[in-house]
Amino acid sequence: MKAIKIITYVLSISILFSACKTSRHAQRKAKKDTEETLVLPIRPQKPQNPEVAQSYAYNWVSYRGNANINFDGKKYQCSYYMVNRIDSILYLNLNLMGIEIARLVATPKEVTFVNKLSSEYYKGDYAFVEKYLKAKADFYTLQAVFNGDEAKLKAYQDITVSYHRIIDAGSNRPFFDSFSMSMNNGQRKVDAQVKNLKFNTPGTTSIKIPEGFKEMTL
Repeated sequence: MKAIKIITYVLSISILFSACKTSRHAQRKAKKDTEETLVLPIRPQKPQNPEVAQSYAYNWVSYRGNANINFDGKKYQCSYYMVNRIDSILYLNLNLMGIEIARLVATPKEVTFVNKLSSEYYKGDYAFVEKYLKAKADFYTLQAVFNGDEAKLKAYQDITVSYHRIIDAGSNRPFFDSFSMSMNNGQRKVDAQVKNLKFNTPGTTSIKIPEGFKEMTL
């Protein structure tokens, strides 16, 4: 179960590592959720550090795909759905065989993560992300990964991300249809496909903290 948690952490950028290994028995035990919705401001939030903010040519981006994860020699697979409102909020949903197993929502101020397999949640600062990346990170780091901003990611010597660049046929925008992220000298790696790409189409950004779930400790 410890390996499951770490998987989820790695894909949100790595935040994938906590949830991609499961069983049908665990899926049947999923509890009903009491929804806690993050309400977005009418105007986009101003970034806490303007020097690291990126002026993207769109306000929203979303896509989904499949991910292959290699964590210290152990291999996992899962699918995901990502939504990003630029400089405001990033949403990541992870599922296995169509069943949601984890959800993460990040803002410039905090991270909220729910692991349905272990009945745990986390709500707090980016120490949660940094622990599993083993590198300094914040909201803008995650945003850069999911938007293909390699220039911003060059500052992270322990994290290498590469993208297969394309021109999106639906919007005629430059983007990517897959990416690969490597950490710890290749001991941890994520290969993800990108499909159903949408720009400037608002998507879900809510997070659910189920009743009875235990708060995670770092």
